[in-house]
Amino acid sequence: MLVPSPRPSQTAPWRQWLDIFAVGLWGAVLLTFWRTRQLGLLIHPAYNGLVVAAGLILLCVFAFSVLVIVRSRRSARALEEAGAANHTPVLPAGMTGSLLLAAALLALVVPPKPFTSTKVLARGGPSETIIATRANPQAFRSNAKPEDRTLLEWVRTIAAYPEPDAYVGQKAVVSGFVLRSEELPTGYFWLARFAITCCAADAYPITLTAKMPPGRAIPPNDTWLQVTAQAKSVTWDDRRQVAFQLETVEEIPTPKNPYDY
Repeated sequence: MLVPSPRPSQTAPWRQWLDIFAVGLWGAVLLTFWRTRQLGLLIHPAYNGLVVAAGLILLCVFAFSVLVIVRSRRSARALEEAGAANHTPVLPAGMTGSLLLAAALLALVVPPKPFTSTKVLARGGPSETIIATRANPQAFRSNAKPEDRTLLEWVRTIAAYPEPDAYVGQKAVVSGFVLRSEELPTGYFWLARFAITCCAADAYPITLTAKMPPGRAIPPNDTWLQVTAQAKSVTWDDRRQVAFQLETVEEIPTPKNPYDY
């Protein structure tokens, strides 16, 4: 007696559409972040092209999948052949699509935000606070004019040649957010930014030590400032370091792209 083999189980129509819409929505999310210039809060600009390409590919997959399903619905045999009899999902049926769809909707509803002082303090403080002076400093020359350096370029320059006297009198024109600390003397604070190498997951804080002009109070944490300053040499705990005496201070909105690269 012949026992008929079991027919492949069919995937419920709503589950197929759920997975497909999740893919399409994620393509739309990536392109939306790029179009609204929010992509800079998540990834290095060098990879924007890859993200846009990924978004377009996901939308193409979505369109192609819709076409395939619409055509397969016209034939019961084609639908059975598209069954998942030999497929063992890791998650319950429909769960993968549900999670992807929920994550995509959450990404659209809750836009990305730049890191703040809370992130710095959670990591135990800035990565660049006090830069010690070398015993035998070596000659160092920077091609960039001091006033043209970004905050990150200043940090890298000082780290490469941490001799405070080499920078005394140089002018800095930079922007960053306020990071106050009890570790610093009265009137001093850190002007901070986050720098990223690849994406926001590897972001790390960079800081310059700054002093407000006489008679002006330090703004609250996370206040963004555009400043002009003059470098000077200061001594704390028997260590000399570079600090910046602010000359002009202007509060500015949080930049659309607050990171350095």
